[in-house]
Amino acid sequence: MSTVTQELKRRMSVPRQRETVRGRVKGMVEERARPEEEAYLPGTKVCFDRARLITESFQQTESEPMVIRWAKAIANVLDNMTIYIGEGERIVGNIASSPGALPLYPERYVDWLKQAFNDGYRHLITDEERPILNQILDYWTGKNIIDRAKQMCPKGLKKYFRFNGATWFVQPWVIFEPNHQMVWEKGLGGIIKEVEWRLGELDRDLSLPADEYISRKNVFRAMLIALKATISFIQRYAKLA
Repeated sequence: MSTVTQELKRRMSVPRQRETVRGRVKGMVEERARPEEEAYLPGTKVCFDRARLITESFQQTESEPMVIRWAKAIANVLDNMTIYIGEGERIVGNIASSPGALPLYPERYVDWLKQAFNDGYRHLITDEERPILNQILDYWTGKNIIDRAKQMCPKGLKKYFRFNGATWFVQPWVIFEPNHQMVWEKGLGGIIKEVEWRLGELDRDLSLPADEYISRKNVFRAMLIALKATISFIQRYAKLA
């Protein structure tokens, strides 16, 4: 193992978040965080890049199909977020503007963020950043996943939406493993060619109902936007390197 690799391994082993305190309640294991001021290492701050760029894109695409809006939002982040290459890094890529910074996901929930950054976690943002945070959270109020789930929840179940000791209704986060093998075998350019071919096939298929045709076409269009944005992101790093 090279000296550079050993040093990188040592740095990566430093925990960014302090361990949680475990307690057993009514036969169930639950994790309780330490007091907020001890939850993260000193100097940890929030990065607004992702939240600001996602919000900026959504504000500009209000009338477009949701799948296209998400693709354009992803592209806006990849095209404009702060990137860096740390000393000695062999594999590059980051989710925030500096190592250890915390990105925000206001499209998931807003209420907790409003409360947290005006209370125990207020030290993670500066006074100058607070108006930016408020503008972002105001936009996503009523539009985020939790608020939308509440809106769609049947009236008789709304009182159970939050944890009551037995039931907790929430919108699950979708977690999936990308098909890395296909990327290695075909390359992003190859996948783009396949999507473009499928778009051509779609236009030649006259048997599809109009709504299904439009839905599929929007998905393929979104794929192209995201794939091309990924290539652009890679090229940004190549230029930086």
